[in-house]
Amino acid sequence: MAPAPQFIGTARTATKKLVNADGTSAATLLTIGSTGGLIEGLFVTSNDTTSHTLTLLLGDGTTDVLIDTVTIPAATLSLPVQQVTLLNNARWFWLDPYNVKWVLAAGRVLKVRMETAVSSGAFEVAVVCNYGEF
Repeated sequence: MAPAPQFIGTARTATKKLVNADGTSAATLLTIGSTGGLIEGLFVTSNDTTSHTLTLLLGDGTTDVLIDTVTIPAATLSLPVQQVTLLNNARWFWLDPYNVKWVLAAGRVLKVRMETAVSSGAFEVAVVCNYGEF
């Protein structure tokens, strides 16, 4: 145990809206501040009528590494996909199943990338992250 336990000092929420014009380029969701941080929620919603694949990348400012790729099921404009949880201890074995959180070092960057572009029109995919910085 650390001699001086740290708790979240600043709550944050990051969102990224992905639309057709974004194509398949990686987009920054968040950059953790200089004191490190803790992710407590990370999920995706969509109203696209086509199923898609979304990739989550973790970077250090120089190199991005693949964390996970998830399938987002097809939805409708009137009935969107409620959420696809990315912070999932069944997929990410390093997470404590009784306290699902992800500690990230200072300066780490989370990026998201669609493997095929979101359909054109009024369709969107949204990625939401609830986190805090120490």
